[in-house]
Amino acid sequence: METSVTVDRPVEAVWKLIADYAKYPMWAGCLESEQTSVGQFGVGATWREKRSRMPKVMDFRVTEGEPSLKFAFEIISGPIRGSMMTYNLESAQGKTKVTEKDDFNLSGMLKLLGPFVDRPENWEKEATDRLLSLKHVMESETRSEPGARA
Repeated sequence: METSVTVDRPVEAVWKLIADYAKYPMWAGCLESEQTSVGQFGVGATWREKRSRMPKVMDFRVTEGEPSLKFAFEIISGPIRGSMMTYNLESAQGKTKVTEKDDFNLSGMLKLLGPFVDRPENWEKEATDRLLSLKHVMESETRSEPGARA
């Protein structure tokens, strides 16, 4: 599954938000998010999200991180562990095209019940909503960087 949105902000600003786990509740659909590994954002770093729906807690590990270009991670806990998500960022005339690509791996009972409980079109809607939320947060924040639009 793949979905994209264009954000009216420079790629570096979008990257700064995406690479900050603590800010995920602002746009990524979780209640809380905290880094669980030591050190800076990058390959091997882990974080945990608390959510309002099942699964209530999910753990993630960064598998790729190219600043201002690409961020990929694996879900390492719960019924969709082994699933991969990737964010690609492309700069175009001061704006950023953000593309989310999801490769879900269902396991256990969810593998059998998944098609009846949580349909793929719901996952696509969640991805679209997540990117629209990212766009909204980025475009509505108070801009204090030099050269930013008011």
